[in-house]
Amino acid sequence: MSDEDPAISGEGEEEEHQPTEGEEEGDEDDENLLNGDEEEHAEAEEEELLLKVLTQSSISQIYAWTYLS
Repeated sequence: MSDEDPAISGEGEEEEHQPTEGEEEGDEDDENLLNGDEEEHAEAEEEELLLKVLTQSSISQIYAWTYLS
């Protein structure tokens, strides 16, 4: 076998990743999407914080108009 070309014998070829026990086939795709999920989560947190600030501001304005007028 040492005289054979590795390309002909199939040696040296990369094997396709086989999922191990407890690992699903979609895990690789999940890792690629992880950054996108983190980005969406950060955007959702930012929107939630903005909503809280605007709500508090609105409550303060309503209080001022109602009780200080």
